Amino acid sequence: MQNRLIKFTAVVITLFLYSCANMVPPSGGPKDTTPPQPIKMSPLLYTKNFKEKVITIKFNEYIVLKNISDNLIVSPPSEEKPKVKLNGKQLKIILPDSLLPNTTYILNFGNAIADFTEGNILHNFKYIFSTGSQIDSLKISGSVSNAFSLKPEKSIKVLLYPAGKDSAFYNELPRYVTTTDKNGNFEFTNLKAGTYSIYALDDKNKNYRYDMPTEKIGFIDKDISPFAKIKTDTSGKKETVFGPDSIKILTFIEDKNLKNFVAKYKRIMPGKLVIFFNRQSNKKPIINPITQMNFLTSISPHNDTVTIWITDTNATKKDSLVFAVSYYDRDTLHNDTLYFKWFNKKYKLPQLTLKLKGNPKVSPFKPVIISTGIPVKSADTTKIKLFIQKDTAFVPISYKIKDSLENIFIIFDKKEDEKYRLIIDSAAIYSIFGNTNDSTAFNFSVQSKDYYGSLKIKTTKKPANNLIIQLTDKSFKKIIKETTLQLNDTAVTFINLPPNEYGLRIISDKNGDGKWTPGDLSKKILPEPVKYEKGIKIKSSWENELEISLPQ
Repeated sequence: MQNRLIKFTAVVITLFLYSCANMVPPSGGPKDTTPPQPIKMSPLLYTKNFKEKVITIKFNEYIVLKNISDNLIVSPPSEEKPKVKLNGKQLKIILPDSLLPNTTYILNFGNAIADFTEGNILHNFKYIFSTGSQIDSLKISGSVSNAFSLKPEKSIKVLLYPAGKDSAFYNELPRYVTTTDKNGNFEFTNLKAGTYSIYALDDKNKNYRYDMPTEKIGFIDKDISPFAKIKTDTSGKKETVFGPDSIKILTFIEDKNLKNFVAKYKRIMPGKLVIFFNRQSNKKPIINPITQMNFLTSISPHNDTVTIWITDTNATKKDSLVFAVSYYDRDTLHNDTLYFKWFNKKYKLPQLTLKLKGNPKVSPFKPVIISTGIPVKSADTTKIKLFIQKDTAFVPISYKIKDSLENIFIIFDKKEDEKYRLIIDSAAIYSIFGNTNDSTAFNFSVQSKDYYGSLKIKTTKKPANNLIIQLTDKSFKKIIKETTLQLNDTAVTFINLPPNEYGLRIISDKNGDGKWTPGDLSKKILPEPVKYEKGIKIKSSWENELEISLPQ
C-alpha cells in the first residue's frame, strides 16, 4: 500500500513539473511593427572635434545586421572601411585611422539594422560626427533615372567631387557619397559649402571609381553649389530652404565602351542554328561553315541576330557543326569559330505546318501571309487556289505568290468585307528539308478600311534637329511603326492603325544618325533626350491628333 502511494505521488509531481516546464506565452495581441531604436551612443551623436577610434551604439532590443557591407555608406569614404561588430543589443564600429581633419562624417546604415524577432528595419539610421569644430549642415537632393527608359534607378551611387578636376571620377574617391532609394531619389546632408561636380555610378566593383566599361554612369554638364536661404511665407513664418533640391541625373553606358561580340549561340534543332550579337551594327556579319555544306541565312534588320538553316541532310545528322563568323565592332573586323552541338538522337525534323496570319480577318493594306514554321524551298502554284465568294458559290481569282524563308505572301486585289477561300493542296509546298504540307483550306475575309484609325502628331514648336518618333505598344516594348520628323517640320501622321492603346517614344536625334545615342563623359555630351507619351487610344474611323512638347 505504501509503495502504491509513493508511485502515485511521483506521477503527480512529474506531471506538475512537466506542465510548468512547458508554459506557453499568451497568444494574440498586435504584431510588433516598431523598428529598434538607439538608446545610448558613445561618443554622442553630433560630437565635434571627434578623436575616438570606436563608436558604440546601444539599442532598446536585440538586433541583426542585414548585408552590412552594401548597406553601410560612409561619407566621405576612405580606402579602408570601418569594421562593424554586433553583440546582442550593441553595435561597435571600429573606424579607420585615415579620418580627414575638419570634416563632417556621416555613417548611413541604410536598411542594415533590424530587430531580431520580427525583422523590422530601422531605415537610414545615421550617425554623424565632425573631426572639426562644427557640423556642416547644407543639403542637396534630386533623382536618378535611366536616360533611355526614364525609369528610376534604385541603389545607384551618387558621388560629389570638388569641382575643377574631371579625372577625379576615374581615379579618386569622392568627397561625398550617397545611394538612391527604390524610387531613384537621393539626398546629401551635412555638406560643406563649396562648388562640386556630381555623378551617378552603378559601381559594380564597389570602389567608388568609374573604371569598368560596363558601369552605367550619369552626370550633369554644370557644377553645383549647395545653399541655404531663409524663406518667409505669407503669415510671416520663416523657414530654412536648402538647395538645389531637384537635380536630375540620367544614366547610360557609354557607346564607345560597348563592344560588339557574340553574346550567345545555340543549335535549336539539327538544322537550325541561331547567333546573337551583343549589339546592333551597320554592317552585316559574314557566316561560313568550316566544312562545306549547303545552308541559308536570315539576318535581322539591325544585324544583331543571325539564323542559319542547314539544307544539307547529311550535315544535320552530325553531332557538331562548326562555323566561322566574321563581324564588325565599329570599323574593326573580328573573327570567331563557333561549335554547335546536338546530342538528341531521337529528334525528328519539324513538320511543315501552315498557318494564316490574321485569321479570320486580314489587313486590306498587306498581303495575305501564310507562315510555314520552316524555310520554303519551292511552291507549286498549280496546287494553290484562291476563291472569292459570290452569293453561295466560290469563284476562282488570280493572285501572285512570293516566299521569304518561313512565310508565303499571297498578293491579290483585295475587296473590303468580301469573303475568300484559299486552298493549298497536299505537296504544294516543299521545305528545305524535303518534307511537304498536308492539304489545308483557309476561309477569311478582308477587314474594312473604316476599321482603322490614324494618329497625327504635332509639336508645339519647330524642333532644332530631327525627331525619331516610334509608335509602340502600350508597354513601350514593341515598336509598331517608326518615322522621322525632319528638321523644321511640325507634324507627322501614322495611318492604318488598328483600334488599340498605344505608346509613343520621341527621340531628339541631335547627331542625325537615325538612332538614340548615349552620352560621352570625356566630351561632356549628355545622352540624346527621350520623351514618352502613354495611353494613346486609337478608335476606328477616327483621325486622332496629339500635340507634344519637344524632348528636353
